[in-house]
Amino acid sequence: MFGSFRLDGTERRLSDGERTIRLTPKAFDVLVFLVERAGHLVSKEALMSAVWPDSFVEEVNLSRSIHTIRKALGENGNGNKFIENVPRKGYRFVAAVKALPRVHMAEASVILPDELPGTPTEDLRRRPLRKAVLTGLIAIVLVSAGLAYRYVSTNSTAADARTVPRTNNGEAYIFYQQGRLHLDRKRREEFPQAVANFEKAIQLDPGYSDAYAGKADALIWMFWGSDSHDDISKARIAVTKALELDAASAYAHSVMCRIQVTYDWDFRGGEASCRNAVRLDPRNFEAQSELAILLSQIGKDDDAIGHIDIAIGQSPTSFNKRTKGMILYQSRRYDEAIAQLLQIEESDPNFARGTRWLVSSYEMKKDYANALEWYIRILQRQNVSPDAIAKIRLEFAANGWNSVLHDMLAGHPERGRKPGPIDSAPVFVQLGDTEQSLESLEKALKRRDPWILYIAREPRFDPIRSDPRFETILIRVGLK
Repeated sequence: MFGSFRLDGTERRLSDGERTIRLTPKAFDVLVFLVERAGHLVSKEALMSAVWPDSFVEEVNLSRSIHTIRKALGENGNGNKFIENVPRKGYRFVAAVKALPRVHMAEASVILPDELPGTPTEDLRRRPLRKAVLTGLIAIVLVSAGLAYRYVSTNSTAADARTVPRTNNGEAYIFYQQGRLHLDRKRREEFPQAVANFEKAIQLDPGYSDAYAGKADALIWMFWGSDSHDDISKARIAVTKALELDAASAYAHSVMCRIQVTYDWDFRGGEASCRNAVRLDPRNFEAQSELAILLSQIGKDDDAIGHIDIAIGQSPTSFNKRTKGMILYQSRRYDEAIAQLLQIEESDPNFARGTRWLVSSYEMKKDYANALEWYIRILQRQNVSPDAIAKIRLEFAANGWNSVLHDMLAGHPERGRKPGPIDSAPVFVQLGDTEQSLESLEKALKRRDPWILYIAREPRFDPIRSDPRFETILIRVGLK
């Protein structure tokens, strides 16, 4: 609360007494970010990075949002001032801010999580707290969650169902959101911490369905890096428990879909689970994206495009836009795929897989000059030496695209390792080495590599589609 205004980050509501003040979604996020840091200078770069994390935007977007907020708060230059402009630096929220209690989520005493940033845990842990103090802390954390977890729909209507606490235990909800934060960063080293946080939430509330679903979600990501089938076994147990507790959990159905599709190769069951998730929560953009990817792999391209467009409309993240580029590429709509993937490169060049699809799109068009330039862009991001890149250019000039394909297989010392079987297999096909390609696919099958699902639609496998051995692999995966 500041002045006569009340800001609720969880409900995404700004009010002045009984009057609700409407802000655009981005202006609301800017206000939340500034209020969280009231009294401190916030740089323009920090604001833009937090509010527009997946897009390249010009500073005018931020200025427009600040203007919208000031107008909504009634700043008039006569002492009614909330946001201070620090020239060439950023902004400072100068009004006094008071955290209000949210009594429906309070506990009389708590043990605060160790990893809660900015909380004096040594003084507060295991100390009985008055409800108002605890709920004030929870309110601050939940306001922060609105920006950190990216689950708020870009529509001004309602948020994704997972931003609604599905537990009456405030501490369990904090651990759950901490788990989501570790999970959403998609860093391999953080997945175990995500699992640990979800498990703490479950200990505090054994009936917390979404915490079980979150644990399963994190374990699936761990498996993709560890190849430990025990991770999938644990994930299956956790998501099954989530559905037992709440059969209407869209999150749990979405996670179950991923297990069925990427590990069980049960595409019919996976499609049913994904469609259940979308039906239960049409605003869940991850469920829409999950369903779109599945539909693309089984050849339902138009349906896939429809669902990924819904996901992009709800949350225009680089991941969702990249997924559309992948679907267009697999549909042999190379020009559209290139246009889509180039947008990602302009706004967020860190999605390496998207850049590889860009290389492949140019390769399939036989536009090898552009394919080479984007392949070199990948190498530069991997810190491959200029001398090595210069050598690749010379080889390409002398021997054409095949020299680049050989380089893809060889790898570079700076990268640390050669490409895995699933990445090598289509390269071998393009080089005309069917035997090595099939051998690589067998290795990927044995590992149950999730990317094996993409071979049914991957254009670079087109030269060997009539080979009975390749057809047998598709049958074994359930893709034919």
